[in-house]
Amino acid sequence: MSVREGEALLYEGSRLWHGRPAPLQGGEFTSIFVGFVPEGYPEQAGLATRGIYAAVRTIKGFVVRWLSSGSGK
Repeated sequence: MSVREGEALLYEGSRLWHGRPAPLQGGEFTSIFVGFVPEGYPEQAGLATRGIYAAVRTIKGFVVRWLSSGSGK
């Protein structure tokens, strides 16, 4: 699917492979990204998704604590 100037496309990026098939032509571009979490997530997701979700939360917690301690300066 190709998106032309002035068009928008909504998709679930965590499940669908996505990217640009070719470099954009021109010199200036704007992108807007909107994140959301489906109701029941991650409890109703598959085992691999729940594992990745747990790992990301663990890493995020570590980084937040590290930055809060002043070590990240």
